[in-house]
Amino acid sequence: MSRPPATESRRRGPTLGAVELVICDCDGTLADSLFAITETFRLALAEVGWRAPVERAAVARYVGLPLARLFEELLPGAEAATRARLESAYRRRYPEVAAGRTPLFPGVREALGRLAARGLRLALATGKSRAGVDRFLAESGLAFEAIRCADTAAHPKPHPAMVEEILEETGVAPARALMVGDTPYDLEMAHAAGVASCGVASGGFTREELAACGPALLLDRFAQLPEALGGAG
Repeated sequence: MSRPPATESRRRGPTLGAVELVICDCDGTLADSLFAITETFRLALAEVGWRAPVERAAVARYVGLPLARLFEELLPGAEAATRARLESAYRRRYPEVAAGRTPLFPGVREALGRLAARGLRLALATGKSRAGVDRFLAESGLAFEAIRCADTAAHPKPHPAMVEEILEETGVAPARALMVGDTPYDLEMAHAAGVASCGVASGGFTREELAACGPALLLDRFAQLPEALGGAG
């Protein structure tokens, strides 16, 4: 199995300026979706008869990447045809498994409300499909000015396309935006687009691993963001 993006050497991303736009990741940042993802993964494996165990913690470290790459990384011994069957089974089963099982992390709704009340604009950049995002928004009642998904952006994370497309749509300069996410993929995507980042250690990576990516802010959870921004917002 290949390793996730290297986090051994400390890097420094863009510094935080006056923020106008907050771009949020979804899974692991706003929503606690790990159970739904890992349970669907387990069911897909069982459906195709794959018997080798895959640990929950291993799955968590690839959340946010395209589904095809997740299977490629976690099951390097599987043939391409088997991975294609797994992806099909996963996509078919996920909506039922995830229904009502992807709650927002505590304080997320309130934090988004406080940011919006300050006049900050909100966007979403996620590895979910557009159909998955629509289900999530319908369940959560959240709304975002601009949204980019794995199947609507020109390239998936950690390529900067999602962030660049959101900046173009909103007309916000990179120096006035902040990307918030729980993985190195989110932070590297932001930095490649010239945008400051905020790591939140609520997903599959530790604070130390996120810190090595050089975020401008590092939090334990998204709910801390309004206070962390302080006068920057």
